[in-house]
Amino acid sequence: MADLLRYDLVPPPGGGFHFGRTGYAQEETAESFPSDSLWAALIATLAEEEGAAAAQALVDRLRTEEPPFALTSLFPRAGDVPFLPRPALSLPLGEGGRERPPKFGKRLRYVSPGILHLWLQREDLAPYLPDEAWRSPRGCFLQGGVVWLTAEERARLPGDWAGVAPERLVRQKVWDVLPRPRVTVDRRSHASAVFRVARLSFAPGCGLWVGVRFAAAPGPYGRAWWEAWLERLGHRGVGGDRSPGCGTFSWQARGPLPLPEGAGGDCALLLSRYHPRREELEAGVLGDGAQYQLAFVSGYLASPEGPARLRNRVALLEAGSVVRMAGGLPRGDLADVTPLGWSAHPIYRGGLALAVPIPGTCRR
Repeated sequence: MADLLRYDLVPPPGGGFHFGRTGYAQEETAESFPSDSLWAALIATLAEEEGAAAAQALVDRLRTEEPPFALTSLFPRAGDVPFLPRPALSLPLGEGGRERPPKFGKRLRYVSPGILHLWLQREDLAPYLPDEAWRSPRGCFLQGGVVWLTAEERARLPGDWAGVAPERLVRQKVWDVLPRPRVTVDRRSHASAVFRVARLSFAPGCGLWVGVRFAAAPGPYGRAWWEAWLERLGHRGVGGDRSPGCGTFSWQARGPLPLPEGAGGDCALLLSRYHPRREELEAGVLGDGAQYQLAFVSGYLASPEGPARLRNRVALLEAGSVVRMAGGLPRGDLADVTPLGWSAHPIYRGGLALAVPIPGTCRR
């Protein structure tokens, strides 16, 4: 299995992001950016800068049996500690883990590589759980209990966070969401109306990260191509509300991200959204042992070839879901979401999977 290469995204001073969700008000933003939206941003940037033929060439290659690369969603990070989605698996707890803060399980959304490794190996996580004061002999917490990491990983947190007492560290915010005022002016009456757009900002030393796994033979779409386009994407920005400056970033290559090997396992953990191929469904990728959450994705397409249109709705498996390995790691495909009456070119939603194998069996 090829390495998962990690790239840190660094927002500029005073910068931020707006990651909206279908049906949500502008006053809300997520702290992560799903992989299908990242694929859309990448292909849209390619089409704008190199033309429709270049974008279609990449899409055609992504629809082959061996896509050149796969992407994770964008997830938060603090310093040198990337956070991964909470796996859809029960906590492996011994006797000491039976009593934990009542809202711990509901708050938790992200785990560090150290916690994820223990979780997937089904090792006892009881010593890493917090007490009522959020103290733990081996674990620590950020963002009000939303993020869980090991005590050893504290040294890689930014600034002086490593020396902060556990009961204070849990209140340390990796990210924050604040509404920013905007004004719209009516063209005829010149009347103004104030509205607010949420902006996601990160503490100093924090930001986002993305993982990339390249195929054995990526052809022209190898690491050099990806890094060049990541640079362009950083200047263009990702997400919404980009006209006032949201979404831009610089990046740093951080090398392979160590994750469990999972030899001999029968399930895999998704680090991206996933649209199973028909043959994967027939092989039982969602069979016994699979535990997943669906995201129903719609929204408007934007193309220079025609007016904005509402895309067809598609169901994707969320990152953090656990699926069966039907003959290997899940691959996924590009879901065709071309609306009725649109003929300029096909419209796709990226459902290529990036997953890591889970050791052992996940059968219920």
